[in-house]
Amino acid sequence: VQYVLDLGLLWATKMVVDQLAGNYAHLSMQKFSSNVVERCLKIADEDQRTCIIRELMEDSRLLELLQDPFANYVIQSALIVSKLVVNFIYSQCLFINIQTYNNISLWLATNASQQSCCLFSFL
Repeated sequence: VQYVLDLGLLWATKMVVDQLAGNYAHLSMQKFSSNVVERCLKIADEDQRTCIIRELMEDSRLLELLQDPFANYVIQSALIVSKLVVNFIYSQCLFINIQTYNNISLWLATNASQQSCCLFSFL
């Protein structure tokens, strides 16, 4: 797939990008296919890039993507190739997800300690 993308044929690039649509998050989390996603981000036209980035950004596993050893590089590539407006929206989405993740972690930590205290006071 990378060879086909490297040929620089617009019709072939469009075909590959279209075929992978809907699977970018999953592909980003695998060693070899993450390289294909990165390559798509680098050589696709602006509209295709925006679609790929939007798909990654709107995926319910965004936090997993950020922490995944392969998908993390895809996310970094997306930030590098994205335009300023998309970059701003993307960073806001990441901020909201990180805040949500931190709030959930804090809530779990707080409730877990309260539940254990209640459990110990009951015993």
